[in-house]
Amino acid sequence: MTVPPEQEFGHRAHQLFLEALEQPTEAREGFLEQRTAGKPALLEEVRSLLQSHDSASGFLAEPALPIGAGHPDRIGPYQVVEVLGEGGMGTVYLAEQTEPVRRRVALKIIKLGMDTRRVQSRFQLERQALAMMSHPGIARVFDGGTTGRGQAYFAMEYVDGQAITDYCEQRQLALRSRLRLMVTVCRAVQHAHQKGILHRDLKPSNVLVAEEDGEARPRVIDFGVARALHADPEERITRTGSGGLVGTPDYVSPEQAGVGGQDVDTRTDVYSLGVLLYELVAGTRPYQFDSGSSLDLLQVRQRLERDEPPRPSRRGRPVSAELEWVILKAIATDRSRRYDTPNELADELERFLAREPVLAGPPSASYKLWKFAQRNVGGVVAGAAVLASLLAGAGAAGWGWWQAEQANLEVARLLGDYRNVADDFELEDLRERAASLWPAWPERVPAMEAWIRQAEALVGRLDFHQGLLADGPPPADAQERRDLYERRLRLVGRLVGFRDGEDAPDSLPALRARVALAHQLAEQSAAAGTTGWPEAAAAIADPARCPAYDGLRISPQAGLAPLGPDPESGFWEFLVVGTGAAPVRGDDGRFRMDVESGVVMVLLPGGEARIGTTKAADPDASGFEVPVNRARLDPFFLAKYELSAAQWWRLQRLGRLVVDEVEGPATDLRTAMASVDWYESRELLGRVGLDLPSELQWEYGARAGTTSRWSFGDDPEAFLAFANLRDRSARQAGVLRDVLFHAQDDGFGVVAPIGQLLPNGWGLHDVHGNVYEWCLDRLTVYPGAAVPDCPGTLTPFPGGAGYRQLPASVGEKRVVRGGGYQVLPWGCRSSFRVGQQPERRGVETGLRPARPLF
Repeated sequence: MTVPPEQEFGHRAHQLFLEALEQPTEAREGFLEQRTAGKPALLEEVRSLLQSHDSASGFLAEPALPIGAGHPDRIGPYQVVEVLGEGGMGTVYLAEQTEPVRRRVALKIIKLGMDTRRVQSRFQLERQALAMMSHPGIARVFDGGTTGRGQAYFAMEYVDGQAITDYCEQRQLALRSRLRLMVTVCRAVQHAHQKGILHRDLKPSNVLVAEEDGEARPRVIDFGVARALHADPEERITRTGSGGLVGTPDYVSPEQAGVGGQDVDTRTDVYSLGVLLYELVAGTRPYQFDSGSSLDLLQVRQRLERDEPPRPSRRGRPVSAELEWVILKAIATDRSRRYDTPNELADELERFLAREPVLAGPPSASYKLWKFAQRNVGGVVAGAAVLASLLAGAGAAGWGWWQAEQANLEVARLLGDYRNVADDFELEDLRERAASLWPAWPERVPAMEAWIRQAEALVGRLDFHQGLLADGPPPADAQERRDLYERRLRLVGRLVGFRDGEDAPDSLPALRARVALAHQLAEQSAAAGTTGWPEAAAAIADPARCPAYDGLRISPQAGLAPLGPDPESGFWEFLVVGTGAAPVRGDDGRFRMDVESGVVMVLLPGGEARIGTTKAADPDASGFEVPVNRARLDPFFLAKYELSAAQWWRLQRLGRLVVDEVEGPATDLRTAMASVDWYESRELLGRVGLDLPSELQWEYGARAGTTSRWSFGDDPEAFLAFANLRDRSARQAGVLRDVLFHAQDDGFGVVAPIGQLLPNGWGLHDVHGNVYEWCLDRLTVYPGAAVPDCPGTLTPFPGGAGYRQLPASVGEKRVVRGGGYQVLPWGCRSSFRVGQQPERRGVETGLRPARPLF
């Protein structure tokens, strides 16, 4: 029997319509364009069917809808309350169960007409998968059945929560809290794998966080596109038979998108977890595909295959090198480089949280070389073809001895050229990694020793490269060979410097010295302080002895040695080991800081931090200082003094084999270091585990609990004892010739030695005057402020460390605080802030280190 063309057309359109409904909304258009290539009428017909179909982007992704026409009041023993979400294949309702227990459930039901074999199988797999699982991080299934109209349904745990990314951003969770949530999520997905189930659609809306008993608890939901790890042929129908994309494009692994023609395994879910981790840490995803109707599956595949994921640290937020390694390993394009299981990723995150060495590392030189070959496939293929033909020709029976010898020489030259390129990449890789092997703490020794072994092997090939240079440069008419000769000559010079360079911080001798320094610091940490860690931890945790800390419990902090509490503020203070000697307290209880003194950190308690002011309270306030914002800060360390010139000098030479005696400049090395830029400040501080403070941390420490214009009150005449500002000494030094703010004299014409003037109420010196102090943040207005012509996004101050995530459009200027020795009192108020380009070395710009409490 012949089927009429219009009936066949309608049947084909209906079949494609049903298959399209099984695709994620954002993938439907690409799927249809592939399936209807060259058939525009069929494409338009299916589009029309989809447009008329009431669909949404996915289960639980839409806001709740009221029950109305087309929705049942009751399903089995459950009273329907409202619609939670709708998809192409089914609907999810919030429902109430009254017997045998009273509880709310999420009820998932297949839509009428969606009873194809594929849909039914997928629905049953999801139900069976959830029924097999018993983990606090996975929504449980309670019951299931069939309605009187033949619709399959099942009831599962209702999670009254938010997508994990929304939860973390709205509460501005600190990094450590975000990572702990991810550990729980990884353990839950591991449980699913142990039950033989891959999720295949891990994304924020499928990982909900609810608060129970005041604690955040994540739940993995929606196993709607899950599949069995070891599916038999019958179960494989749960895969999209049409070749479309299963999952959400921004979160799918390369192999899930069809790259390489590989089937999915546990590493597919690891990849999606890695993307989720990337988003929680960096505030954005590594790839963001247009989810509109023009989504092209081929473009998704090509981008995932071709482009390496951008490093999270380049997306705006500060990200430590080790955490970045973990993220990039989880989302590696080549799945053989990923963690094999979610448990391995969870274990790695727990090592990072415990400040233990992580197993991940940056991409190797050989991997970079392979990617180079992929990007330059034409040249590499041509070279490989020449090499193969020469190798084959060298053994051919018809060749003479001379021809074979020439072929061997050409093979050797090509191999030498390859080795030259490979070693160039490896040297670059080692130098990049050297910068990430700070601080020189004992737990980093294994990673540093692995680096040294690789570096020694590279240096061992120096004779090989020098041997290829023995015959001198090629003739002038052999330009390509001359170019290779020059490149090898440069490589030899770089390798010699890498082998012998004692002053270079990324050389082989420098890393050997850094290992020696790590062992030295391990010995010094116990002996450098005047008080041991057990005593410090016990005192801080005791509200009777240290009420300001409110029972805070801490563990020993790597690289810090306790010095005891400040007798005036009561806050505990610590020496940064490796930056100098422990200072001695005088009869008044204050430290006597000299050239040999190391960096002293004050442990500040957490609490509500105030930043900014109002025009009513401070008539001098600019638009950049209003309004007042508040956020809760975690406890953290802030330096008691501005960094001195001697301490800066020691940071520059930290870990070198040969250190000259201090040949200080004409200025006193006890003075606060100035003329330093933002980039170098962060680099050197990182060598001992320090960083710059966020400006919320800075103002919190500078105010010391006050709300006045200065930490010592509102009277500028009190400056003489607290701040080095523009005064008679400055004029006598020839620095200033304009109007003085008063006739008083603090005794310092330019930058003063650290610790010479009185501290604020929390024991911090020179928070007003002396030198401006760099902060981490970009300069922009505060949330709620209205300043004409001021670019920027008004982003609320987060809790934790108080660092605001701002877009690049804000500009590169970084905030400096506290004023310098040439300013008037209004320019060093607690709220005063100004911006400088990060590369600027202002004569009044220095730094005050900070560090989180680990």
